Amino acid sequence: MNEELENQFYFLRNFIVEGFENYKIDKILICENLKDKSVIFVYLKIYEKNWQKYFLDSGAGFWEDTETINYLDLENIEDDEDFILKDYSNKFNIKNKEISKIYCEPNEENCQIIIQLKNSEKILLRCRNSKIFDSECEIVFE
Repeated sequence: MNEELENQFYFLRNFIVEGFENYKIDKILICENLKDKSVIFVYLKIYEKNWQKYFLDSGAGFWEDTETINYLDLENIEDDEDFILKDYSNKFNIKNKEISKIYCEPNEENCQIIIQLKNSEKILLRCRNSKIFDSECEIVFE
């Protein structure tokens, strides 16, 4: 692997998502694989911001702005019978909770994306088995 690619990959394992500190969460939607109940990707809606999409793949974390504020614009996000979109907002009781920091960090052979809330709670997207490279993902609330 060349040095340039290694640096880029390292960057994807360690990053801070800026611009969301002190904003409140409106909704969190999970795209889940129906067969193994693993998380494919996550949509996060923050008040006054666009929907954000994030996921883990190949041991790295990815974060992107969907460039849409409207939930209806997301209705065709996954047109496949193997996946389902679930609303975890009530399950995690995160509506109106303030964000302190959003970041991605290494977690053994993979990485994890953490949304740190002001009250010290966390939403973690991580691999079920961090020792197995690119294992299935899960989302937990601590």
